[in-house]
Amino acid sequence: MLESCLVLEMVDNAQIGGEVGREEYQGPPFSIRLLEHEIEHAGDASRRDRDRLLSLLPASYRKESGDLAAATQHVTACVEKELDLQRLASIHGWLWVAGLPLPPRPLHHQLLLSREIFVTERMDMHLVWTTGRIFLKPIPRFLLEPGFWAEYLCCAHGCDGSLDERPVLRGTQNCERQSLRQRALGFLFSYAALISHESDFRIAQDKHLLPPSVHWPKWRTFVEQLDTENVYPRIDPRFHHGELRLSRLNKIYALSQTPLRGYMARWDQYSAFFRDNFAWLASATIYIIIVLTAMQVGLATESLARNDAFQSASYGFTVFSILGPLISAALIILAFCCIFISNLKKKEAAPVTGVNHNLAKLMPACSRSKMNFPPDSPRPYSMDELSVPRLNNIHDHLWLAGRPIPARPLTYQIVSLQAITITEDIYLHLVWEPGRMFLKPLPRYLLSSAFWTEHLVCQQEQNNCLCSTN
Repeated sequence: MLESCLVLEMVDNAQIGGEVGREEYQGPPFSIRLLEHEIEHAGDASRRDRDRLLSLLPASYRKESGDLAAATQHVTACVEKELDLQRLASIHGWLWVAGLPLPPRPLHHQLLLSREIFVTERMDMHLVWTTGRIFLKPIPRFLLEPGFWAEYLCCAHGCDGSLDERPVLRGTQNCERQSLRQRALGFLFSYAALISHESDFRIAQDKHLLPPSVHWPKWRTFVEQLDTENVYPRIDPRFHHGELRLSRLNKIYALSQTPLRGYMARWDQYSAFFRDNFAWLASATIYIIIVLTAMQVGLATESLARNDAFQSASYGFTVFSILGPLISAALIILAFCCIFISNLKKKEAAPVTGVNHNLAKLMPACSRSKMNFPPDSPRPYSMDELSVPRLNNIHDHLWLAGRPIPARPLTYQIVSLQAITITEDIYLHLVWEPGRMFLKPLPRYLLSSAFWTEHLVCQQEQNNCLCSTN
């Protein structure tokens, strides 16, 4: 199947800018095997081709509910999550405000602009930048393997995979694979622009944006086969725009999609929300004081004291200076109440999904696990990142400290400017405070099946646990 797809894709590639045949979109956009050495020697040589392709997927992905699922069990759903651009699709008409319709500038130029590269695994955060930072998603291994494209990103036979001259995001005329293909090809096109020189290639390898088995000569051939000069009709419209400014995305998203919330969360604590909002209110109050003082001096002069217009202006501004800060403070408190109630509803609604109940079933029936929680109660690990230092006797109130979903990936913690602090206390694992998160390293014995069998698995006979309950 791979060979036939490659032939269809590479035939008469010079005519791709003209009228494109429907069959040309059925194959991978490139034929070079960048991961050839890695694929051939991965695991047992007798493994099936499909298993070798699945080995390129991530270890897990997150469902819409936030639960973790094995990527190899839901390949299409995993690829869809890896290439998700739904948030940007909802504001596509406003992307011209956030970025120019040009390819992104190379990695060496990003460093010249004093932008530090932050790794993110969210496709909708790829090429988003803010002061001193730019977020880049590393290239997934499966997107560098032509066989994976042929198996999972090429339209099936009989599918109308043709593209409109002006493709739309999640268009109804394109099949699901065609939509995934557009996003994947646009993503590769962005890296063709980011890695233009060998110096860019070295920077990408140093930042772990490319698999280590990719080499510069093959990368040059890979970019050439993408045919970047005529790629725009074949890619997702999001990638018509290169770098996107985060501050403008926040404003666009807050005004058009989610009031009071931006594209990326600005506050990780309520104290930060009050600090930022009352800071500008305090600055405005200082300016009001200066104006009132100037008006008071003006009223002491004869010319302004007899000026009716100045008297009216002074009267109006005095009333504004009294009511303005009070109304602003009330609006800030009202916004806080809306955000708090929204977060509270999310935390209360989350157990309905069954996350806690499923995790509770994993609790052993005896105390062999050394856990001081009843078997029928949710485990503390079912909570996200807890903001309290102690867990003893407060597990019924953990919903106040963290949402009942799995912890977010390490890349997200780094993007959120959370420094990782190592701890050996299990009750501090996944506990966070502003600027840092505590993580307990994974002990070696927990990776040994023999240790689990010997020390952590209850031996039961006729539903009676034989372990000591002391």
